[in-house]
Amino acid sequence: MISTPSTPRTTRRRSLRFAVPVLADVLLIAGIILVVTAPRLQVVGWTAYAPLAQNVDTGISGVTLAPQQIVGVSLAAVALLMLTGWVAYRLGLRGRDRPVAAA
Repeated sequence: MISTPSTPRTTRRRSLRFAVPVLADVLLIAGIILVVTAPRLQVVGWTAYAPLAQNVDTGISGVTLAPQQIVGVSLAAVALLMLTGWVAYRLGLRGRDRPVAAA
């Protein structure tokens, strides 16, 4: 087996090949940990009884997230976007090596 000498450029390229997915995985795991370990917010709500209304209006609408959970969800979203871009890039590189068929 003949080994070709590796230049610093190819060595650097090989080391950077998986830097994006590793960074994205770290961000994804950090985001999940932030969401799971965030302190639970105490629900402080109120109830208003409107005059002549048939229903009760509560002040809680939607999901209330702690700031730590918002950061965690944001990190996870950025990580998933990074992984999607990396996969698309790698698939594009793989398709570039194939010869184009003549029409």
